[in-house]
Amino acid sequence: MLSQIFVSAALAMSLLPAVLTQSDCARTYTVAVGDTCNAIGAAQHVSNFQLNFVNTQINTDCTNLFPGEELCLGIVGQDCTTTAVVNSNDTCPSIEAAARIPDATLKANNPNINADCSNIAVGEADIAEEQRHFAKVIATFNQYSSYALAANNRRRKDFYSLASEDQRMLERLGWKAKLIDIDNAILENAKFVKAIIARPVIFSDADLGEDAEGAEEQEQQGSTHSHADGHTHNHDHGHSHSHAGGSGYGAGRYRPTDFDMDKLRSTLKQFVRDWSEEGRSERDASYGPMKEALLNHFANVAEGERSKLRVLVPGVGLGRLAYDIAQLDRTDQVNQHTIYPYVHSLSNIPNRNALLRPIMIPDALPSAIPRGVNFSLVAGDFEEVYGTDDHDEDEPQTGQWNAIMTCFFIDTAKNVINYLRIIHKILAPGGVWINLGPLLWHWENNTTNDISIELDLEEVKTLCERMGFKLENERTIETTYTNNSQSMLGYVYKTAFWTATKIEGET
Repeated sequence: MLSQIFVSAALAMSLLPAVLTQSDCARTYTVAVGDTCNAIGAAQHVSNFQLNFVNTQINTDCTNLFPGEELCLGIVGQDCTTTAVVNSNDTCPSIEAAARIPDATLKANNPNINADCSNIAVGEADIAEEQRHFAKVIATFNQYSSYALAANNRRRKDFYSLASEDQRMLERLGWKAKLIDIDNAILENAKFVKAIIARPVIFSDADLGEDAEGAEEQEQQGSTHSHADGHTHNHDHGHSHSHAGGSGYGAGRYRPTDFDMDKLRSTLKQFVRDWSEEGRSERDASYGPMKEALLNHFANVAEGERSKLRVLVPGVGLGRLAYDIAQLDRTDQVNQHTIYPYVHSLSNIPNRNALLRPIMIPDALPSAIPRGVNFSLVAGDFEEVYGTDDHDEDEPQTGQWNAIMTCFFIDTAKNVINYLRIIHKILAPGGVWINLGPLLWHWENNTTNDISIELDLEEVKTLCERMGFKLENERTIETTYTNNSQSMLGYVYKTAFWTATKIEGET
């Protein structure tokens, strides 16, 4: 048995504890006849994202510009026309000369730089895009209730647009009372969502310093490392292939997009999958075979040697797989919150109880990691964190992981060859790679001009073999992903499962 786990993680970015509030316009532009956002962006060196970010009146497809309109091209402190990564021997004057910007602009856009510019660090991005990203996340969570209640109010508006006879018929069905129940459920969800961001310092504390993208697992004081990929991937049936974040901050206030709110609703369903009794069947179907394969692979390892084993779990999601490994399936019944994850859509609902079904979370205490287990998360891109050459002598990656467990993960790759190459490089001799998941290529048909290489299952397995893996225990496992068990509609994945070891002599 794997008796103890070490989980380490590092946040690869700093985060804003609150939404940006600066609103002074750094640059302006007057719209001319025939102008488009693309044309303005090319001429003024500003992205469509930034135009939407600053000018809240512009719609998402940028079709409502009118001649004579004055646009703000950048907010003081946020006008990111150009970014630069600090190199060794860089100084503020050298950066300013290369970027052709005055010292005042550099300092205004980078308030982290001190007066004498002595605290810039090699590798530091002058504009912390990650800070804005997490400020957007906080803003989206903050505005969940107003957004969801507004959507429910639209149903009321539709109700009152009906003929009086139709209204009476629906009222006899209890339609209006149901909308009130939905409002109340949304408000309960909002309490939970607000609790998550109640202490935004957890998003900005530089001391977190670990990668939320991997989960290592060790036997008997071993290590479990959870990796949370920066790309928001989603295997639920509502997944959209629009990878653009949408419009952004208005004059100091971010307006969450439909895409943002869809991700938040998906997160509520992820809590059901990973941290409720309701999600146990999904976890048993997906995590169960993976944990069993892990135990089987190390069954002959002596108890005294298990403390040296390390396990990486890329794309850890909300962390339950890594937690289960650390907990060794011990459970402590804890239900601190009640959420209503299914109230956002009335489609394919068999009855009111199914719509308003409460889910209690968590079904296990996340903080109840056994003594001796170091559990941590690392945030960052999988390829950036584990794919670069080993430059940190204190944290080498090559051949360091005794097991790598990828659950619903490999199809998040833009180029799966890179994922396979990295997994092969960091897997230790005698180690095992355990995979379970579909091939819902997340970057297919993306709107951000990112590459996307989509392969069929046979091609993926052939690549694995050619890159030095020996595949074993191959089988198909049927499972769902954030499924609503009481919905009239359901999706079942026929996932590919295998265990793989390095072929001796292969690199």
